[in-house]
Amino acid sequence: MAPKAKRARKDVYDSDSPSRSEEEYDLDLFKSSSSAFGVYEEKGLRINIRGTDDVSEVFPEHSDVQTDPDFDHLKLEGFDYDQILTFVPTKHEELSENQRRFLMKLRHVLINNMSESSDSRFEMYIHAFVDVLFNECKLDDALHLEMLPSRLKLLISDRVYAAHSDREGRKDDQLVWVLQESKHIQDTRYKNGEIQLVSALIAACQHNYNKFGEEIFPQVMYGINIRADEVTIIRTIFSREYMLSLFSGVPQRTLKVKKYPKRTGLKISSYESRCRILSLMTKLRKHALSINIGAASTS
Repeated sequence: MAPKAKRARKDVYDSDSPSRSEEEYDLDLFKSSSSAFGVYEEKGLRINIRGTDDVSEVFPEHSDVQTDPDFDHLKLEGFDYDQILTFVPTKHEELSENQRRFLMKLRHVLINNMSESSDSRFEMYIHAFVDVLFNECKLDDALHLEMLPSRLKLLISDRVYAAHSDREGRKDDQLVWVLQESKHIQDTRYKNGEIQLVSALIAACQHNYNKFGEEIFPQVMYGINIRADEVTIIRTIFSREYMLSLFSGVPQRTLKVKKYPKRTGLKISSYESRCRILSLMTKLRKHALSINIGAASTS
């Protein structure tokens, strides 16, 4: 029988101090893919997720940034869940083509999330909607920002773990954010896939480190979690100590992660929540555009 890790003390797990860790984690006991990561891997990687309802804790440098006026066409006042679920484009010729496309793709996501639907759990509906949303929010602007499929790998010591996300966002070839989708609101992954998302961010930071002169840059990275029509966003700051410790094994420092909102995600099918999501997308774009690879050499 494989040896078990010692029971974690709460004060040890919450500490930043590497000298206080008494945990011994066996990498052979880690699941081969982050999609199956659970409590053992969460504690082994010292991932500490804390929720907040204060958006300034997630975007401190851009908390005062207002929603980009170019995104206002997606606010669509008067279109909440019921109106979107019954949306017929030919009855709304007053809307622009982009608005109708947005509502049509979102309608498929809502239908897909209805357990009694014959189309339930078809993954490509959420893919199609995310492409429309992120293109409309200029996170794939065919200039500096690009969104691509992602097949990241997480390296710990001499072990390699699949850390796939659904999309990755780049600023001039540098990974800035990762996104994962779930086709159904009843996500069966541990903590609704949050540990998988953080693992993908660690892998993305490793990618940047290997590609851009062994610098931990950018230190701040974002993860977007979309479960059907529900959106949460996470922020983490990577330290050099944390990242370099992965070369020899499990880290000895805590990786602090902020999640917004604290509990229930923002629903794209709700007008009020949709406005908040568009504000988040504005801040994320502003953050991505502010990254300057040249700053890494002077940091």
